[in-house]
Amino acid sequence: MGVVLSMSISPDGTILASGWDDYTVRLWRLSDGTLLNTLEGHTGYVKSVAFSPDGTSIASGSLDNTIILWRVSDGTILKTFTGHSTRVDSISFSPDGMTLASGTGNTVELWQVSTGTLLRTLEGHTRLVRHVMYSPDGRILASCSKDGTVRLWRQPNGALFRTLKGHADSYSKVAFSPDGTILAALTYNSAVELWKVADGGMDCTLPTQTGSVDDIAFSPDGSILAAGSNENIHFWGASDGALLRTIKGRSGIVEALAFSPDGEILAYGTRDGKAFLLNVSTGAWIRSLEREGDRIEGMAFSPDGTLLAIGSDLQIDIWRISDGMLMQRLGDDFNGPKWSVDFSPDGTLLAAACNDYMIRIWQSSNGMLLRTLVGHENGVLGVAFSPDGSALVSASYDFTVKLWRVSDGALLQTLAGHTATVNSVDITPDGSILASASSDGTIRLWGIS
Repeated sequence: MGVVLSMSISPDGTILASGWDDYTVRLWRLSDGTLLNTLEGHTGYVKSVAFSPDGTSIASGSLDNTIILWRVSDGTILKTFTGHSTRVDSISFSPDGMTLASGTGNTVELWQVSTGTLLRTLEGHTRLVRHVMYSPDGRILASCSKDGTVRLWRQPNGALFRTLKGHADSYSKVAFSPDGTILAALTYNSAVELWKVADGGMDCTLPTQTGSVDDIAFSPDGSILAAGSNENIHFWGASDGALLRTIKGRSGIVEALAFSPDGEILAYGTRDGKAFLLNVSTGAWIRSLEREGDRIEGMAFSPDGTLLAIGSDLQIDIWRISDGMLMQRLGDDFNGPKWSVDFSPDGTLLAAACNDYMIRIWQSSNGMLLRTLVGHENGVLGVAFSPDGSALVSASYDFTVKLWRVSDGALLQTLAGHTATVNSVDITPDGSILASASSDGTIRLWGIS
């Protein structure tokens, strides 16, 4: 049949549209997988598809330098947008359905849907624009490019008001503060950058001076940012970047950190497989968790703070905090590292990013494997639940971020634009913004709804 290059789900969730390398668009009924229609008209790969907000039409962007607008009910071509000078890699409808944005070459173009008229060309990127997306309220259009930047444009006038590009050549992790106003970014050159989400300004850079940084975490109240650097744990004031305390670890290089929901305990895991619990206010050690010596890759507390999940090269362990007892062992039936773990907001589910290209979701109470999410083309490095628990985002070696529906494991969206491994993802507390950190040296902010 060919290769799927793009996908989109209708606003009512009943139809999946897919763009193919055989120049077609296919429409599928999601409830039973029935092929409803095959839309033919392009003469090049279909790189992007997008439903209109009312779901009555669908747009497709192609390497044939055109966008075609189709009627969903019968597949009729309503309009062909022919003014592009080069390939169309990405398209996005404004929330009111009146404007269609396209990423084409180094530019972003805005089209009036009703007439097919080119309204405006947004210039500034210096390399191929890989992805465009409107914010849910339609006031911002984001574009990401192979030039290593994300540009934010005000709508409807198209004025550029923000470009996100840090000092680092590569980023390994991002984390939003609990109130969503600060974005912390972990770099590969031994520093942590703090960004203001509202205006994209960099607050400060926090050098560790003790080697590479492998993980970062905000305290639940947002007042403290912790980072693991070599065998040390640094605590900074999140508001001013002041170094509050540095604690020497007990064993090995610190690989993973997690605050308990009440902020009183910091759990950390090491490269040599040891795990420890630390009192945040006093810096005193509470206990070590006696486990096998495989490398720890990720940690997460349950929302009620009673359990700690630890992802490692061999398996995922769930520990009871009160007495340090091992309660469950998950995933020892498949090989490969479990790079990242996250509990759902209600604590009933545990998700893991796995090196075998898959994401697994278990019932946390009994360790039952509920579903396996398949779609990435390389190892999965990061996972994070949305604040309402309905969606899961993932980051991968395949340069993409994917958005999944938790209830049935359906792939909702693939966010393309990074030009190297995506190492980490995080979502603002209100669920409106997704941040991704990549080895391409950029942090990208995506509007999600």
